[in-house]
Amino acid sequence: MLRRAVVSFLVLSLSLPLAADERQGQTIAGNHDGRKVTKPGYLEWLTARGLMTDSNQQTVALFDTGYDDGTGPEGDHHPDLENPERLVDIWSFVNNIPFAGDGRGHGTLVAGILAGDGRGTGEKDPQGFLLGTGIAPKTRIVMAQIFQPLVHGCSVFATATRVEDLTAAFAWARTTADGRDKTFISNHSWAENSNQYTALSRFFDERVIDADVNRPGAQPMTLVVAAGNAGPRDDTVNSLAVAKNVIAVGSTQNYRPSTQPGAPPLDCIFPGVPDNEESRHISRVNETSGRGRRFGPGSAAALHETRVKPDLVAPGGRVFSTVPYQTDETYYCPRTCRDYWPDPPVGYHSYVQATSYATPVVTGVVALKRKWFLDRNVSPLPSLLKAAVIATADDLGSFYAADHRPSSTFGWGRVNLDRLTDTAARFWVNERPQFAVATGQQRSWTKTIGDPGKDIYIVLVWSDPASPVVQSSQGFLYNDLTLTVERQGGAAFWRGNNFNENVTGKDDGYSHAYAAGEPTLSDTANTVEAVFIPAGTFKAGEKITIRVTGTLVPQGPQGFSIYAYNVRR
Repeated sequence: MLRRAVVSFLVLSLSLPLAADERQGQTIAGNHDGRKVTKPGYLEWLTARGLMTDSNQQTVALFDTGYDDGTGPEGDHHPDLENPERLVDIWSFVNNIPFAGDGRGHGTLVAGILAGDGRGTGEKDPQGFLLGTGIAPKTRIVMAQIFQPLVHGCSVFATATRVEDLTAAFAWARTTADGRDKTFISNHSWAENSNQYTALSRFFDERVIDADVNRPGAQPMTLVVAAGNAGPRDDTVNSLAVAKNVIAVGSTQNYRPSTQPGAPPLDCIFPGVPDNEESRHISRVNETSGRGRRFGPGSAAALHETRVKPDLVAPGGRVFSTVPYQTDETYYCPRTCRDYWPDPPVGYHSYVQATSYATPVVTGVVALKRKWFLDRNVSPLPSLLKAAVIATADDLGSFYAADHRPSSTFGWGRVNLDRLTDTAARFWVNERPQFAVATGQQRSWTKTIGDPGKDIYIVLVWSDPASPVVQSSQGFLYNDLTLTVERQGGAAFWRGNNFNENVTGKDDGYSHAYAAGEPTLSDTANTVEAVFIPAGTFKAGEKITIRVTGTLVPQGPQGFSIYAYNVRR
């Protein structure tokens, strides 16, 4: 049952021939005007941020259809994935062999979005953007092939998506045969054809906490998963993405209208995709991107009673990436346009569109942030990495129907590598046993705010024990923690996920400032609790106290992480 569901959804994902190029990178680097990206330069920006140095570059596991099999000249892989060689390990869990050529192209496209360096081919579009440029170009890859075509052409697949196969794949990806760490991050640009909390959802929640159950102790791993392409209906985030502990990713448009010189024409879009998939505005969510359950003003559900999904969005529409080197295979189906754009004889790149291709954008950002932490002698747990990318994301509410974050359409926002790695003050608590809380226990930190002219973003995240399987997208929350931020002197305080949206009905993306004695709301649905405070609330030098309380922790004590932007350590 699981196997059949996974196959049918992956076929849907691959059948949208409409995601990495330099425009994706420039979008998340903040080099845009809110609507479009106007100039190249992403690799130079990464270098200026210190993110291209060799120290602590990450290895990421891709669970996908395989990897460019090296059939190009002299056995090389794709030029944008060579020098240095990105692939460090590969295994087919379909055929149980150490070879996993990519007859479909999906895995190679994802690899290019994550780790491509467009200088390998040097190909540019007419606007000067390097094609095949990934988000984290020095990231290495281990490829776990869990899908492989049985026949050339369309929709018949061999799969390795049974729990026993995936258990082996995670163990292989997480640790080496002698027990050393191999990868700490994995990308899953595939889905199960369900929006329920299934056995696979539970499995993914477990793997964030311990990816290699064959070894003693816990080997945690950050899992970044696609939200699926069943939008724009509400509550359509797929079952991998409704897992509590993963980072679920939806897709925003790129800026590449079909009228722009060198852009693929509209007749290459999969039949039935609406015109607003045209990619005219980088702050619009793709129509087909999976949505969460609706909450807030005008709906029957309240934010503090509803799981916020997707967690984040990233550009994944009509963007170019790497395809298997000079393959003659079709890598999407049905074939409604071309294998390449432009056509061979070169055949290095093509374009696609789906949450499959937004997901490795976030995976690349997580890899760069993990390097950033390690460069500062901090080894971040998955909860800290998730808190960091959520806290620093872009609120798209000004562009998206005045629906500010958190949103059932774009979650906590579009991932923002600029804010994630800038020079603003920041404070964090990395998940550690000594900070864990039982029911009624509390931890607190008193800190000074940073720049009073900037917003303050504080996010609490914990990895909750896996839930029982339920016929709902709202998996059961076992351990309930509460985030509180108090102004020094007690004149005001803020409660996690008590936004103006669900307290006063004013949806502005900011937390409600409570006065002493005012009744608060209790979030009983989310493993993410956030407090967002607008610029101008504090004066220079003012202090706040950040508190985490174990509200109800039946399976504790529960560890957690905090990431606070514009708060001094």
